[in-house]
Amino acid sequence: MFEPETSYPYRRVGDHSGLTTNRKHVEHLTIYQFNTEKYPYLIEVEKYPCQIYAFKFYRRVHKKNKQRFNLMTNEGKCSRIVGTCFSIFLSIYEKNPLASFGFLGAHTIDIQKHVIEPKNETRRFVVYRQAVQNYFGTDTFTHFSNPENSIYLAISNKNKDVANIADVANAMIEQLLDQ
Repeated sequence: MFEPETSYPYRRVGDHSGLTTNRKHVEHLTIYQFNTEKYPYLIEVEKYPCQIYAFKFYRRVHKKNKQRFNLMTNEGKCSRIVGTCFSIFLSIYEKNPLASFGFLGAHTIDIQKHVIEPKNETRRFVVYRQAVQNYFGTDTFTHFSNPENSIYLAISNKNKDVANIADVANAMIEQLLDQ
């Protein structure tokens, strides 16, 4: 489960410098595309200071939807989609062993079913956290979990000061959440 070996083939479709993303703290944005059996998806990989990469994915049709990260597809392909994110991260990590990664497990919003999930310890967060812990373990990464905000960070142990990177990341997260 969540193995990069079972990921979907993907391709890079866009690159933007931090100046063109209009996203606070983002130094670079790379966009990838892949297709499941039913839908095309986009993965946004945001590079932050301290070589932290955040992964965000959604169906391409929802690109302009402000709630694109909160929508469920009910496609049943979560493990292959997350495995695709892992494959992209591993390709980044091979080139840069100081790279670390994180995610926010967005809360589900389904207006038709009258479901608005609380933002703390979301279902996505629980699944992604378990997948990262199982796949990456603690030899290569130090793991930091923020269930209150459904945020997870895995910092490469090849960095000299993992605790400092975690502090910098937490400060950025607090600023971003206060917006």
